[in-house]
Amino acid sequence: EDSPIKPNEPWENVWRKLLNVGWTWDYGCGLVDRWYFKPGISKKDGIKGIQNIDYFDQTGLEKYVRKEFNWKETESPPSTNRRKRNTVVVSDFKVQSNKKKRRQKYEIKSR
Repeated sequence: EDSPIKPNEPWENVWRKLLNVGWTWDYGCGLVDRWYFKPGISKKDGIKGIQNIDYFDQTGLEKYVRKEFNWKETESPPSTNRRKRNTVVVSDFKVQSNKKKRRQKYEIKSR
């Protein structure tokens, strides 16, 4: 049987296919931004299941998809969260370092 996920498929397509078969995600806490759940597993009333078998953090989900579907996408998957984050494009700024004793202060100045 052919895998529904192709080896070089972009992560956006992989995640869309997982969503279509019932995968879900929910916010994490502490060191984990998000948890990703197989169909039938959720965070509601506490997570029931085994980590990296029934539910995953981002790294665990990527490893699972690589193993189960022979996915070989070389780029690290972006966050599946749809919220936009504030992003600074480094090429638009000049970063200057002012060294004082053992501390460093960085100033970001527009060009």
